[in-house]
Amino acid sequence: QEIIATAGRRTAAACKGRRIVAAQDTTEINFSGRDRARKGLGPAGDGRTPGFFCHTMVAVDAEDEDLLGIVHAQIWTRSDKPLKARRSRAIEDKESMRWLEATAIAGEVLGGAAQLIVVGDREFDIYSQFARRPPNVELIVRSAQNRKLADSEECLFGAPLAWREFGTMEVRVPPRRVGDVGRIAHVSVKAGRVCIRKPLHGGSPADPASVSLTYVEVNESNPPEGHDPIVWRLLTTLPVVGEGDEFAAAQDIVRLYRLRWS
Repeated sequence: QEIIATAGRRTAAACKGRRIVAAQDTTEINFSGRDRARKGLGPAGDGRTPGFFCHTMVAVDAEDEDLLGIVHAQIWTRSDKPLKARRSRAIEDKESMRWLEATAIAGEVLGGAAQLIVVGDREFDIYSQFARRPPNVELIVRSAQNRKLADSEECLFGAPLAWREFGTMEVRVPPRRVGDVGRIAHVSVKAGRVCIRKPLHGGSPADPASVSLTYVEVNESNPPEGHDPIVWRLLTTLPVVGEGDEFAAAQDIVRLYRLRWS
């Protein structure tokens, strides 16, 4: 923990005055067939293989895309004891609380950044995170759940059907496997404001009944043969609608989201 904290302080010094993307994700380290005489391991993602987990956050300069260093890391092993049903547990009692904790630590450690944008994939789509966002932190989250909207009978994924298309852009897609060089995808971009409703299950009583966010939809209509089309549904606290150049603002959000692969 001291090594991680020391590295975080060094990263914070490098981030001062810069526009920073703090990207976080979880890695599973498993010891399939290699666990003999190793102690302290728990069940990995499949519930059987011995291993542990590491949730890491790194800082990336949003302008030149340089990787500046580690901000935070949480390392843990899972217990093999049975847990209560997921819906009956508060967010504080779930592994997913790691996302909120990392965001809070980023807000504290990287307080000297000119702007701080925390980015995560679909596992980061947690209502309590939107509700409890630190005041100096912006969020870009890839949506996983077709959430209910608070101000209509629609659900989130249907909202862009009525929106105009801003334009098209190129997005570099990372390799999917060893030997894959990645590719460039040509995608259309839409964006608008949405007000999502607190879920019936999983929302804390302390969280507000709804949260207003920007929703950016990225869609690839003609993927190359053998490739699934790119569909990114991004929820963010950054503004797009009402900005001077709405398309440029939406493009920047897509570019910043892509930095999570750093």
